[in-house]
Formats: sequence, C-alpha cells, structure tokens
Amino acid sequence: MGIASGVGSLLSAPAKGLNDWASQPLKAFEANRSLKDQDKAVERKIKKETSLSELRRAEAAAIPEFKRFNIIESEIRNVI
Repeated sequence: MGIASGVGSLLSAPAKGLNDWASQPLKAFEANRSLKDQDKAVERKIKKETSLSELRRAEAAAIPEFKRFNIIESEIRNVI
C-alpha cells in the first residue's frame, strides 16, 4: 500500500504542476477584473458625490432668489 501511494503521488505531482501553471492566467485575469470593478465603483461614487455637490451648490445659490421672490410676492399681496 505504501509503495502504491508513493507512485500515485509521483504521477500526480506533474499533473498538479500543470494544473497550477494553467490556472495562473485565469487568476491574473480575475484579479485584473476585480481591480477594474473596484475602479469603476470608485468612479461611480465620485460622479455621484460630484453631482450631489453641484446640486447643493445650485440649491444654495437659488435660495436667495426664492427668498427675494417671496418678499416681492408678499409685498404685491399687501398692495392688492
């Protein structure tokens, strides 16, 4: 039994080496794909935050205009 398992491990070692060698490009591809996915997620987050920031800035700039409009509207109502 001991000799048979030793021979089996000797025969399976080259096959295992070939399997590892063949799987390396797949692992590299998967790692690159994962990095690209992470980069895209970061880009989406940056775009979202930038858009929100621009909306907040536009809203802040518009508030004085709305206040001025409300004051004018209330003055018109007081006159009428």
